[in-house]
Amino acid sequence: MFMKLLLLAIVLVGFAQADVPGTLVSSAKAGARRSLARSTQQCDGVNFLPPSCESCTSIQACMGPVGTVYRKCELLNPDKPFCNNGECSATPSLGDHCIPNQINCLGSGYYPDALACNLYHYCDAANFYSDVYRCPDGFVFNPETTLCKLKKSEADCMKVSCNKNEILSPYGTSKQFFGFCTIYDYIVPSMIRVGKCSPGTEFNGHKCVYKCTAAGRFPDSEDPTVFYECWENESGFESGSSICNSGKKFDAEKGVCMM
Repeated sequence: MFMKLLLLAIVLVGFAQADVPGTLVSSAKAGARRSLARSTQQCDGVNFLPPSCESCTSIQACMGPVGTVYRKCELLNPDKPFCNNGECSATPSLGDHCIPNQINCLGSGYYPDALACNLYHYCDAANFYSDVYRCPDGFVFNPETTLCKLKKSEADCMKVSCNKNEILSPYGTSKQFFGFCTIYDYIVPSMIRVGKCSPGTEFNGHKCVYKCTAAGRFPDSEDPTVFYECWENESGFESGSSICNSGKKFDAEKGVCMM
């Protein structure tokens, strides 16, 4: 009996830790949808009222005769870009009047949300809008499996960390995904797009680089006009990428660009 209970406990623990799919909360088939205003608080120009959410990402305060003051949460605190119950928060408060923003896709497949670690996106192709999925409570997006995993620490909640000194910025510790940030006034990001490295390459904190296992020239798995060259150095291998001249494609057998 004890062994049966022990085995059952092991199974339940394994089930609780298994990655699970999220729930669709916004579909690309409905067209592009952006976060909607949801404030029900009306300022009367007389009374001072507590702050409330003017939209999913901005806060408003009724300052009596001074009028209504609006602030974007990401300008107040880049780590808390969403408005939740009258306060800026790291997580959005989703509902009928607060729908998560779809992304304009850079490619196909699953992508993390740049700011909310409990959201992720599915893209049919580049330049289309995404389907948005939400992880269950207590779960966050796992870039390794493109499903939702149980959040065990703050490090599991990965987001794009914009670096104004770099063209591309890291997404948590992921070696697959990265962010492209448009910086507002050189201080905070006004737009973040998420991209992913081609198969066989990984993000090194600055760009996607080919993972060399031997010296030579190797094709890109997605773009036939791109190839990678690997050479040995003192610490192992180093790689660089090249693009064939117009009209040519890389021939992996010959190791050169051909018409």
